[in-house]
Amino acid sequence: MSSGQTLSQLESGPDSIELAEISGDAQPSQPLPSQTPPSPWTNPEILSGFPQTAQFLAADPDKSAVIFRRFDKVSIRNLLHLEGRVAALESIQKNLDREDNDQYWENDHIAAAAQSWEDFAVLGTEMGLRSDSMKIPYGAYEMWNQTREKRLAVQRSIAQSSAKKQSNQSESAITPDSTKPLSGIAETSELIQLRWDVALAINCAVKEYQEALLLYNRLLSLEAPAKRSRETVADWFEGVVTDPRTKEKIEIRDTPQFLRVSAMHNVFGAGKGTKKDSEMISNDLVSLHSPADDDLLSKKIADSSWIYRLFKDKSMSDKEISFVPEKKIHKGVTLIGLVAAIAFLIAAIWTIWAIHPFVVKLGVLTAYVVLFGVWVNYATTATRSEVFGATAAYAAVLVVYVGKG
Repeated sequence: MSSGQTLSQLESGPDSIELAEISGDAQPSQPLPSQTPPSPWTNPEILSGFPQTAQFLAADPDKSAVIFRRFDKVSIRNLLHLEGRVAALESIQKNLDREDNDQYWENDHIAAAAQSWEDFAVLGTEMGLRSDSMKIPYGAYEMWNQTREKRLAVQRSIAQSSAKKQSNQSESAITPDSTKPLSGIAETSELIQLRWDVALAINCAVKEYQEALLLYNRLLSLEAPAKRSRETVADWFEGVVTDPRTKEKIEIRDTPQFLRVSAMHNVFGAGKGTKKDSEMISNDLVSLHSPADDDLLSKKIADSSWIYRLFKDKSMSDKEISFVPEKKIHKGVTLIGLVAAIAFLIAAIWTIWAIHPFVVKLGVLTAYVVLFGVWVNYATTATRSEVFGATAAYAAVLVVYVGKG
C-alpha cells in the first residue's frame, strides 16, 4: 500500500513470498503482543472502514497516498446548477428593472431605492425588522431613515411651494399632477421588499457560485497520484496485496474495509468494474501532497522485487506492507539518471572517435541525439521545455566535438 511510493508490495524473493500462510482450514496462530511489533499502518483497537483507513493514510510519512476523488461529473453538474440559479435570478432582476423603468418611474420611493442603497435597505427590510436584514445594526437603519425623511420633507416642501406658486398665477393652470403628493410608502412597500429579496438571493447565489468555481479550479490544479500509489490505496480498500512477480491479487483480509454494498467501497475502483470505469476513476483522483514520481525508472524500481527490497524501510514495514520511502526511490532514480547521462556522453564520444568517415560520424551523432532525447523524455520527469533544452545541449557538445575532430 503506498502513499506516493509503493507501499503495498509483497515481500517477495525469487522463490518465496513472505505472507502469513493461509492454507485449508488451518487457522494461523495468534502471536503474543511481545512477539510481533505493532504495525504502524493498522490499529487493532479501532473498527474497519473509516477509522482504519484514516489510520492507514495518516501513517504514510510521504503523504503520497493521501489521495481523493475530485468527483468531476457531480462537481461540474453542481457548477451548472449554481450557474443556472444565477442566470434565473439575473433574468428576474432584468424584468424588475424594466418594470421599474416602464411603470414606476414616478414612484419616488422606488426611484430612491434605485439611487440609494441606504433607502433600499430601510424600505426593503422594514427598518431592519425582517430576519434577512444582513445583520446591520438597528441604529444604522434609524440614521438612514432620518436622512431619508429629511430629504422627503424637502421634496414635499418644494413640491408644495411650486404648486402654490402656480395656483397664485392661475387657478386653471393647476393640474392633478402638480398637486399630486409623493407616492405613499404603504403602496410601494411590497414592491421594494420583493426587489430586496431578489437582491439577497442574487448575493447568496453569486457567492456560492464563485466560491465553487474557485474551489474546483484549485482542485484541477492538483496533480494526479502515481499509479503505484493509486493501486496501493485501491488494494487496501479491497483487502488484498499484489504479487510484484505475477501481478495477482492475494487476499490478506476476509472482508474489505468498506461494505461491498457501500458506494465508498468503489470510490477508488476497488470493486469489480469495467476497464472504462477504472480509467475514469483513475483520471478523477488527485493527490493532496506532492505525488510520487511516475517516470519510467521510478516505476521499474517499484516493480522490481530485488531493487525494491534494497530501499525498503523495515521500521515501517510489516507482513502485509513493504514500505519504501519516496525519497529513497527519488535518490536512486537520480543516481541512475546521472550515470546514464554520463554514459551517453562518453559512449558517443568514443564511438565517434573510432569512426573515420565523416558522413558516418554525423549518422552516429544523430542516432545518439535521438536516443538521448527519447531517454530524457520517457525515463525522467523532465518537462517538454527541459527535454528540448537537455537534448539541444547534448547535441551541441557532440557537434563541437565532431567539428574539432
